[in-house]
Amino acid sequence: ALPAFALDAGETGAQFLKIGAGASPVGMGEAHTALTNDVNAVHSNPAGLAGIQNPQVQFMHLEWFQGIRHENFVYAQPLRDFGLGEIGTVGLQIAGLYTGIENKVSGAPGATDGWELNQEGYWVSNGPTYAAYNLGLILAYGYPLRLIEGHPIDLGAAAKLLVETIDVYTGWGGGLDLGAIYPIAQTEWYNELKPDLPELKLLIPKKVGLAIQNLG
Repeated sequence: ALPAFALDAGETGAQFLKIGAGASPVGMGEAHTALTNDVNAVHSNPAGLAGIQNPQVQFMHLEWFQGIRHENFVYAQPLRDFGLGEIGTVGLQIAGLYTGIENKVSGAPGATDGWELNQEGYWVSNGPTYAAYNLGLILAYGYPLRLIEGHPIDLGAAAKLLVETIDVYTGWGGGLDLGAIYPIAQTEWYNELKPDLPELKLLIPKKVGLAIQNLG
């Protein structure tokens, strides 16, 4: 996958989109661009949606330090279920990163207004508060392109609507993902202890995947 963030760290928005989503991609260190074939394709590579046979849904909740939380909801729906034929699959992702209520503080404890001693003798802020959150709404589509017999290729695209807020400041933006997956071979695997049992044999596909993410 090629993330298309053009500027240095701290100079771009929507950095929360770099957080991995889904047990399978995260468990593989996000090396999932060519392998994705389930609902996680909305985040990893939208081309992977093309091979989904049934509706799928996934929800993830992540608790981080300092009250930071990450939520991720994804749904994928094959269009064949609506009698539209083999024209691909659509996916929807809602992702968010947010903090708890934080205190606005400035200056050293006790040296400026906005501080007070609590019952335990520690300085705490009693000034105004703020919150921060990031939200992304992503609509994806994967299509199984079959122009040449024996050479299938899956294509996909995802459009993103993004909003970031900290205190009274809010910014809006958008992005685009493009992806493709092409199978190049199949490898036969079998249980070496019982090679005479054909039911133990598996055909493992080898694929090449490309994903360009967060254009915009």
